[in-house]
Amino acid sequence: MSAQVGLNRQPVFGTFLAAAPQVPEHLIAACREVTCEGGESAVTRLPGLLIARYRGASAEAARHYFAMLWGPRASGSGRPRGGDAAHLEHLT
Repeated sequence: MSAQVGLNRQPVFGTFLAAAPQVPEHLIAACREVTCEGGESAVTRLPGLLIARYRGASAEAARHYFAMLWGPRASGSGRPRGGDAAHLEHLT
């Protein structure tokens, strides 16, 4: 758990996947703008797939980060849970 290429002594990690026929560059850029409190994050795009990762000390921070990426779907209210949600509901 202490290697730089592994978890770097962090007890929490998570992966968020969103599949779609097209994953536009502006959406990747918006996801990279979402701030991650209490950990490190990264966003990658593969053909038809957006991958976001979290590594840190807090499961709650990981959940919040992924909810911010998911946008209105995470809150159930039709509104983002914060000011910088990336709005992945546009992936169809």
